[in-house]
Parts: sequence; C-alpha cells; structure tokens
Amino acid sequence: MRVKADGSYYEDLTDGTEYAGFPNYSTDGLEIVYRVWSKNDGGLRIDDVDDKTVRTLTTSIDNMPGWAPDGEWITFTREFGWAHYHICKIRPDGTEYTQLSHARATDAHLV
Repeated sequence: MRVKADGSYYEDLTDGTEYAGFPNYSTDGLEIVYRVWSKNDGGLRIDDVDDKTVRTLTTSIDNMPGWAPDGEWITFTREFGWAHYHICKIRPDGTEYTQLSHARATDAHLV
C-alpha cells in the first residue's frame, strides 16, 4: 500500500498479490522492489509506481530486498535450504546475480 501522510489517499500497489512484503523504494522514487511468497509464486518483483507495471526480478525464495543508494544494485537474502539464508545482490534489470555471503550461519535479515 501507498498512503499520503495526511491519510487523504491510499492505493494498493500490488493489486492484492498474496504475501507481498518488505517494500523498498528505488533511489529516484519511481519503482518499488518487494518480495512475494505464496504457494504458487515467489521471488522479488519491481513495481513501477506510475504505470503500475510489475516485472519479475527473481523466482527463488528471496526476502528483505533493498536498493543500493546509487540505484545500481538490489540486495536481498535467498534461502539455500530450510531457514538457511545468504546475502545476495542483483542488478535491477535481473543481471549479475551474485551470492555475497557463504558462512554456515544464517544471514536472514539483511539491513
């Protein structure tokens, strides 16, 4: 959802997509990246806030997306087995996916 600070207007940016969460605006404010988790769908999506188009960025069990300050990368966590997450990054156009952490510990909550 997007809501005006005074509460006078709100809109559903994901059109009721199940389990859409952890939204993060791009640096220019034109797009939002968020995660989707449901029985039939998962991964990261990017929503154009003006024309409401949505593009699929990933289809894995990904979570906690965030835009880099320069807008060149999106960082997120990816599940590599039950409750075992690693930090990853990807370009907003879906290229250059890279796994950044490789520890045996779980890196589930990227900030």
